[in-house]
Amino acid sequence: SYELDLEMVRPDGTTRLTFAHGHADRDARGTVTGLHGTVQDVTEHKQVEVHLRAMAEMLDMAPSSITVHDRQGRFLFANHKTYEIHGYDKREFMDLTLRDVDVPESATLIEERMRIVAERGEARFEVVHVRKDRTKLPLDVFMKQVKWAGAPAVLSIATDITERKRAEEEKAKLEAQYLQAQKMESVGRLAGGVAHD
Repeated sequence: SYELDLEMVRPDGTTRLTFAHGHADRDARGTVTGLHGTVQDVTEHKQVEVHLRAMAEMLDMAPSSITVHDRQGRFLFANHKTYEIHGYDKREFMDLTLRDVDVPESATLIEERMRIVAERGEARFEVVHVRKDRTKLPLDVFMKQVKWAGAPAVLSIATDITERKRAEEEKAKLEAQYLQAQKMESVGRLAGGVAHD
């Protein structure tokens, strides 16, 4: 039997990719006397494979974490950025679920968030994940209901907002210090006024 990938040129000059398979007829000495089989045009199929590989490479270069998970939180796809920001290699990460990476406060909201995405078709949330080294990873996540292999799934695009959270905390701290300074200044003026009186 044989299986061959062949490139065939049609009479009009166009090229088609084909897959041929079948068996060879042989005489008593083992000499091939004929071939029987089928030739299938796989041009479109091969083009889809090339496009899918290119899309996967582009998704791996994306600056955001991109995942697809089912309604139970089992990951079906994750790009390179996802593994990188969580601190896992691909195999380790794909063995996890949303419950494994969400901090307990976020994990308790998974079912409610899945319900909202199912009702609205999409939603945006801030969540906190836990990296492999157990440090916290704040994320801004856009979630959209999709189909994956014909079944309902959720596409998530997450952006690491660690720096934004750090800046917000610093701003809040400075505002608190400013308010405290204003209070102290007011108390000082009041004390000065009382002393003057």
